Amino acid sequence: ELGMKVLMWLHLAYRLLELKELQHALAVERDDSYFDVDNIPSRKQILDCCLGLALIDEETMTVRFVHYSLEEYFRIHSIEYFPDSYSDAAETCLI
Repeated sequence: ELGMKVLMWLHLAYRLLELKELQHALAVERDDSYFDVDNIPSRKQILDCCLGLALIDEETMTVRFVHYSLEEYFRIHSIEYFPDSYSDAAETCLI
């Protein structure tokens, strides 16, 4: 589940996400009424759950797909993999 959330956020982002931005987005849980810092996943958890499909640029501390072709693939097949991505992202931003 965490891996798919990471890929969803990378797919939706109009720019590269900083690691901290992604960590905070992933830490938000739907039924929470407050932000719990204990839910923030580590960089290792983020990389491990993506099975090599995402990487962290050490210079800029941004997270991105490992290759542009993966971004293109998700652009074509986003409905299959992330059917509720826009509403999920909106809910996360509003919590």
